[in-house]
Amino acid sequence: MNDWYLQDPTRLNGQPKRTIADYVEQNGILVPRRFDSLAQARASGLPIFIRSEHPWEYNQFSGFFDSFSLDYFEKMTPAVDKLEQIKEAILESRKRGKYNFRGAFLLETYCNLLGENPSGAINGLSFSLWEYLRGIKRVVVADSSIKGRHHIQNSFSSTKQENKWMYDYLVFDNGVFPVKMNHSYNFPSLEDSRQLVDLYENIRNLPRFDKNNCPIIEFLTIDGKNYFLQYHLGREFKEADFKLDRQKKENEQEALLVRGHTPKEGIMGNLTIYYADEGEDYDKWKLPTKEFGAMDTHQNWAFSEIMYPRRQLQVRYTSYKKSLDWELLKFTGGHAKNSQLHRPEISAVYDMGQIASESELERMRDALESGKNQGVEIKLISDGRKAYLERI
Repeated sequence: MNDWYLQDPTRLNGQPKRTIADYVEQNGILVPRRFDSLAQARASGLPIFIRSEHPWEYNQFSGFFDSFSLDYFEKMTPAVDKLEQIKEAILESRKRGKYNFRGAFLLETYCNLLGENPSGAINGLSFSLWEYLRGIKRVVVADSSIKGRHHIQNSFSSTKQENKWMYDYLVFDNGVFPVKMNHSYNFPSLEDSRQLVDLYENIRNLPRFDKNNCPIIEFLTIDGKNYFLQYHLGREFKEADFKLDRQKKENEQEALLVRGHTPKEGIMGNLTIYYADEGEDYDKWKLPTKEFGAMDTHQNWAFSEIMYPRRQLQVRYTSYKKSLDWELLKFTGGHAKNSQLHRPEISAVYDMGQIASESELERMRDALESGKNQGVEIKLISDGRKAYLERI
């Protein structure tokens, strides 16, 4: 274990976002301004963003809790004077229906599935105060199989007056774009992507981090300047040792996108499509200790967050006849989708019709009454750039 913070989690001070931001800034990297108190934040006269913090967000889940502007908070909540009162005010307001603070529910389910105490976990929730900057949100992740290959997501939310928008998913592979979804008013240039990747690698190789890890790092780009926002641990890098340079066989389906590789001979197992527990209380789902692969056709996000690192294969499916662009657009939408793509050993995107027919899916749903998970036996071979799936 080469990560300084994992060696002693108390070094995160209970606030991974703020603590890592302080460390990154000390190494000469731009970070939005942070504040130690509400009085200091208010006195600055700057727009303020309240960011949720939890010690588990560094290497377990990410995106459970909401963050919001100080202006919004003060409109919804009686005035508070201390930073420590924010959590109490938000949790109390949630009981009255003022906040859709889903993180508390997700964390409770997460803990119940793992057999841990939810109250103790909620106690770990806190908030930090940041200058609220608007720009292009970027997420960069080093590929876990191919050196020099990076996944980049761009999203931009504008005011109605600006009337601008951007949703891009790119694969930047040693200076070229083999995968490029462009739903953008201003597509990032080659030089822009190169500079962002260089900054990512600079942070990734700082002394306190595990250089072999492929972290999920968030940035904000404003007027050509890149600001660090968050670091979340990803998969360990393991280079692919073969090239899948043959054409697919008649009974194989090629992935629309893949991250991660198999052995040269491929892998075989049962791909779960429906869980027997679907429709039941999320807190009472049976939690496998290990799982070959799954598609996550359900909405139990806490279950999925636990299972992503345990899975050998994660299949992200598109609706029938939908394009890859449509699916990549979803990956720009938040932490949960990033976890689904980057935390399992292998992740692949397929059209649902490439996996199972509508009639098969209907039979599987009917078979859930048997109390057994439903899925299909498959073989997958991937070199990290190309993947073929075969029903067996």
